[in-house]
Amino acid sequence: MVIPINPCILVFIKAPYLGQVKTRLGKFIGDAEAVQLYQYFVEDILTTVDALDIDRLIFFAPMDGLSVLQSWLGSHRTYIPQQGENLGDRMAHAFRTSFELGYQQVSIVGSDSPDLPNDYLLEALAALQQERVVIGPSEDGGYYTLGFTPKTFCPEVFQDMPWSTDQVYPLTLETLKQKAHTVHILPTWFDIDTLEDLWAFHNRHLLESPSSQSLSYLRDRTHVFFQPLVGAQCIAPCQSALDPTRKPDPDLSIIIPVLYEAKRIQTCLANLANLAGNINLEMIVVDGDPEESTLKHLPFQYPHMLKGIQSPQGRGTQMNAGAKIAQGTILLFLHADTDLPDRALQEILHACTQNSCAGGAFDLAIASPRWSLKLIGKVASWRSRLTRIPYGDQAIFIRKNVFEQIQGYPDIPLMEDVALMQRLKQQGYSIHILGKTVRASARRWEKEGIVRCTLRNWSLILLYSLGIAPETLARWYRPTPKRTSR
Repeated sequence: MVIPINPCILVFIKAPYLGQVKTRLGKFIGDAEAVQLYQYFVEDILTTVDALDIDRLIFFAPMDGLSVLQSWLGSHRTYIPQQGENLGDRMAHAFRTSFELGYQQVSIVGSDSPDLPNDYLLEALAALQQERVVIGPSEDGGYYTLGFTPKTFCPEVFQDMPWSTDQVYPLTLETLKQKAHTVHILPTWFDIDTLEDLWAFHNRHLLESPSSQSLSYLRDRTHVFFQPLVGAQCIAPCQSALDPTRKPDPDLSIIIPVLYEAKRIQTCLANLANLAGNINLEMIVVDGDPEESTLKHLPFQYPHMLKGIQSPQGRGTQMNAGAKIAQGTILLFLHADTDLPDRALQEILHACTQNSCAGGAFDLAIASPRWSLKLIGKVASWRSRLTRIPYGDQAIFIRKNVFEQIQGYPDIPLMEDVALMQRLKQQGYSIHILGKTVRASARRWEKEGIVRCTLRNWSLILLYSLGIAPETLARWYRPTPKRTSR
């Protein structure tokens, strides 16, 4: 990508004074920790901007912070004090100042997105070269960057704006369109203002080695930062997770593939935590949404037993990704809308102590008072006991070493649960159907119609058994899921 002539990036920062930066985070992690984290945020975003090898101007506040900033970030940088009564006035002043200095393509960033991808800034600069206004929306309803040229500069976007609300981005976009500007919208990214945002940042980079100062600092203080939100109901699990006598690896890893399950995931995880008892448990949420809409809603109560990762979409693909990082000797693959019965986890561990058991599942019930759905659940249970091929909504569990031996779920878009169980049977492994019953949500049947949904499922099973390719079946079966998290 060609970088335009005379570009400049404006970096808005504050001097790192105690109690004046990251104040919302400071309420939970303490002002001193908030200042240190803020400094790493600034250093990381400057590292990203410096790598572009174009001019950078640092607009700072308060006025008396210059010597502190020069001592911290170096005197070789260009520092300009922010001027104006509010954030909008200060940003408008920064753009006007940069244009007066001769810059023709100017983009502004803050320090709230320390992991902002370098490519997004390059894309912004390329769009500015085409005399477009550039905006990068953030997940909280604001924006992480805004860019103008002297010809496209629109000071109206800085006037009468409800800053620090989720209306900033939509109102800015509306104003730009009213002024007939051509707007280039960058991919959505994330700000870090709250403890929830910090947890999401942690989860986004869970599988990576710490490549930034912010992430390294956070990894060292995960328990310290999230402990203030741990309620009385989960103090015991957290303390037990820190118990030095506890096994280093979990007994059981529960892998939950999700897609737009923001409304359900916290209830699912809370139920699992309540069922854990003395079991050394690991919960892994694998989000198939590239925007990680479910991961952003993970709770803070279980920092030592919960992981969240993003993977390419596809239930089998997501479950394989979860299994890859799982530390437990037994894997349980659980749908977010399936509830386990009491002592289900203990039953799984007990079953797997038997040498003959490589894996298994539970009987199935549909969470509905309708007799037709009760019958469907009973038929599914009878079928799985007869064939020893349970479906995914029956909470399939398997020894990890066996899962790895049979190379996990096949890379197919449909029937991955059936194919996994068939692999087990073909290699002579015993599949146990436990006597307890899981309860699966009735939402699929209620949404699509009981008769239609049931006939379709049976037809797919029959066609798959006759050798029709899963890719072909997926085109008939899988509608595009609706988003429920935003």
